[in-house]
Amino acid sequence: LFSASFAALNLMPVRSLDGGTMLLSAASKLFSRQTAERILDVFGAAALAFMWLVGIYIFFYGTENFTLLLFVSFMFAATVMKNDSAPKKQNMS
Repeated sequence: LFSASFAALNLMPVRSLDGGTMLLSAASKLFSRQTAERILDVFGAAALAFMWLVGIYIFFYGTENFTLLLFVSFMFAATVMKNDSAPKKQNMS
């Protein structure tokens, strides 16, 4: 059960997970690279928000531990920090 849960989490469409890599490569075949990255960002944010809400629900109404909430919170923080630390392109016009 743990292994299946870990595999399902790994297939989430988040940039640093395998699901994000698969979504990015599939979207790159249909759209430009920049559009594919935007699609990945939207799907990744939606998946993390959904999993965060599931983690909150389990934390307050379940008898399970809060590992899912911690994992999703870490993934969200890592995604936000990675996007903030990326060098910004400057317009040379």
